[in-house]
Amino acid sequence: MLAEKDENRYFDIEDASEENPIKKLKYFVDGEFRVSKTEKYMDCFNPSTGAVIAHAPQCTQAEVESAIESAKNAYPAWSETPVSKRVQVLYKFKALVDEHL
Repeated sequence: MLAEKDENRYFDIEDASEENPIKKLKYFVDGEFRVSKTEKYMDCFNPSTGAVIAHAPQCTQAEVESAIESAKNAYPAWSETPVSKRVQVLYKFKALVDEHL
């Protein structure tokens, strides 16, 4: 389980309330989590229970374009990173996903 201070990175915590405890996720770009300006959100489900556990933003066109630009800017450095290092990064990502599922 994530500690409360860690959880705040991923969620727009000011959005949740006692009446609506389901939190809105932030989106990630340029190395940081950001609150979307969108009004549209999708439900995220717990696959084992079917319960809604969060809402994911349907990012605005400007937010998507910003993410694409960020990815384009990151690509040269990533493509020059040795394969062995890229593999380590991806295995670390997998371990974090497994840890938090």
